[in-house]
Amino acid sequence: MFDNLPTEIILDVFDYLSSNEIIYSFFYLNQRLQNLLIKQQYYINYLQLPISNFNFWQKILSIIGSQIELLIIAHDYLTLSLDYFPNLKSIIITSPYSMIDKQFQLILQNKYFQKLHTLKIKNEIVSERSYNETELDNEQILFKKVFDNENNLQVFEYLPSLTSLRLRKLESLNINFLIRSLKLNLSEFKDIFSLIKYTPNLIYLNIQSEPPCKYFKEDIHHVLSTFKTQFWLDHNWNIGLHQSGRTYIYSLAFQFNELNNFSNFNQVLSNNEQILHDNRRLWSNITSIELVVKNQINLNLFQSIKINMPKLSSIKLIEGPRNFYIID
Repeated sequence: MFDNLPTEIILDVFDYLSSNEIIYSFFYLNQRLQNLLIKQQYYINYLQLPISNFNFWQKILSIIGSQIELLIIAHDYLTLSLDYFPNLKSIIITSPYSMIDKQFQLILQNKYFQKLHTLKIKNEIVSERSYNETELDNEQILFKKVFDNENNLQVFEYLPSLTSLRLRKLESLNINFLIRSLKLNLSEFKDIFSLIKYTPNLIYLNIQSEPPCKYFKEDIHHVLSTFKTQFWLDHNWNIGLHQSGRTYIYSLAFQFNELNNFSNFNQVLSNNEQILHDNRRLWSNITSIELVVKNQINLNLFQSIKINMPKLSSIKLIEGPRNFYIID
């Protein structure tokens, strides 16, 4: 019988299951497993918002909801209120569909939103952007909520493409002194200078953007020079930059898990060249990489990747129109 197995083996089994599967399958199986899960909080401190069996989840969340610190929302509406998660620290929205307006606003208006430390939005939250000052869309409401001094956000990631900041009043925000990590996808490179002034204590920066002008590909050093001004020197911010179709700009050492459209270490430029040679931990946080292969695979590059990215578990090779994965 499963419940008679030693605790060590049961925990090994749990390592292969998601938190939702563990909670749903074992929490009410018997008292021993329930006590084990409550004691081993690692297995129940994150949850993907369920989309069925709501009576069950409402009952169980009344017991363990206060232990959940990370919530993943993978659909376009809230199935359960955030009131079930009083100690929530992080929300990740991965829904492939735009969030229903009122549903998304329920997140922003909830009293626990102000306590969040991390907010990551992977896909679009608006189906149609507003250019009317009196009718704000989800994106505008979100940015006014994030760039404000009344929340506790330290990490903000927004990967839908941000467009027309000036026309949509996304450049008239408030300073957030707490944000330390910022990851954005900008349709216009210059918009970063409109946003970064609201994050004076920023440490980690990751920007994806189209080239800011048609000659950028020939004069990448021109763009790099904008990060060598006194402002960047005074803040001691080290910036890395590489280009492969799009432009990728990020703080060094690289603090994020994913590195996109990377071709070689010697293609990375920095406003502090010394850090590229002296700091062997620049890339140590990376677990997943998109690697551009132009002609043939460079085995020496793989050796360098292995040394510089010790946590790497996934490589996506990109060659022309073909993509495939290698799992290490």
